[in-house]
Amino acid sequence: MQETLPFVIVQLPSCGVDIAGGDAWPRIREAQSRAAELPDTAVTCNLDLGETNDLHPLDKKTIAYRASLAIRGMIYGEDLNWKAPQVHGWIQQGNQIILQFNTGSQKGLETVDGKNPGEFELAGVDQKFHQAYAAVRGNEVRITCPEVNEPCRVRYAWSAAPCRGLLCDKSGLSAGP
Repeated sequence: MQETLPFVIVQLPSCGVDIAGGDAWPRIREAQSRAAELPDTAVTCNLDLGETNDLHPLDKKTIAYRASLAIRGMIYGEDLNWKAPQVHGWIQQGNQIILQFNTGSQKGLETVDGKNPGEFELAGVDQKFHQAYAAVRGNEVRITCPEVNEPCRVRYAWSAAPCRGLLCDKSGLSAGP
């Protein structure tokens, strides 16, 4: 008799065709991410594999590979890096937010396209988000925004089709929104 039923969720990729409009895609991705809090559940991030004109990415091989890593690590207990980089702490330092990431491999963060991290937004007490500048230093991302003097909220990749400077670890696993 099997006591548990492991489950791998393949998170929605970036998609330029936003049928629902507004922030429906980011909210669905957020709900998918929260499912990882359930026992025997993993979520793979695939933001970097999306298409501008189709919800179904052409690169299914990489999506399947990420799901297989999750299965091998979560179910079979193999010693491999299968979890996407995740925020494990943050610090507000003056007018900047510093996000601290766990990358599994501890080799640091980079971006998929080799450019500065994009897709970050900061909000102050007024709760209005503004596009922010971000820089990677090891396992940290430092985020600032000239329009926000006292940042209290940060979000990343909060759109249907985030694509600029998406974060990943050195093995290529993408950080989720």
